[in-house]
Amino acid sequence: MRYRRIICFLLGIWVGVSAMLALAAYQNFNTVEAVLKEPPEQGSRIFKALGPSDARMLLRYTASREHTSTFETWEEIQFGIGLLLIAMLFLETSTRMLSPVPLGMILIVAFMHFKITPELGWLHHIYAFLPTTAEAQTRGQFWRLHAVYGTLDVLKDALGLGLVIFLFSQQSTKQVRRSRRRNTDRLEETVRP
Repeated sequence: MRYRRIICFLLGIWVGVSAMLALAAYQNFNTVEAVLKEPPEQGSRIFKALGPSDARMLLRYTASREHTSTFETWEEIQFGIGLLLIAMLFLETSTRMLSPVPLGMILIVAFMHFKITPELGWLHHIYAFLPTTAEAQTRGQFWRLHAVYGTLDVLKDALGLGLVIFLFSQQSTKQVRRSRRRNTDRLEETVRP
C-alpha cells in the first residue's frame, strides 16, 4: 500500500493531539486556583480590587472560553483529517474495507462537536459565574458531561490506534511472506545442480 505511512502519520497526529489537548484541559482546570494562590505581581492589585470570589469567576470564565474555542477548532480540524484518511484508505483496494474506521471516528467527533461541546461550553459559562456555594448541581452536571466527552474521545483514539496496529501487522505479515519466498527461492537455487 502506497499510503500506509501517510495514513499512520495522520492517525498519529490525530490521536496525539487529542491526547495532548485532553491533558492540557485537565491541567488548565487547576490553573485558576494556582493563579489565585500566587498571582503575578502586576495582577495582584487587580485581583485585590475584584476580590477573591469575583477574580475566581472571571478567571473561570476566561478558561471556559479558551477551552470551548480550542476544542471547537480541533474538532473542525479532525473532520478534515478523517475525510482525508477515508479517501486514502478507499483509494487502495487492499484497504478499502478499512475506510469505515475513520468514518466511525468522524461520527464520534460530529456528535461531540454538535452536541456535547456546545453544552459543555454553556454549562461552564454558567458554572463560572455561580458563587462557590451554589454551584454543586451545575458542577456535577458539567463533570458528568465532561466524562462522556472524555470517554468518547478515548473510544475515538482507540479506533485510530487499532487501525494503526492493524496496518502495521498487515505490512509485517506481507514482509515475512516475501522474505520466506526469497529464502525458499535461494534455497532451491543452491540445491539444484
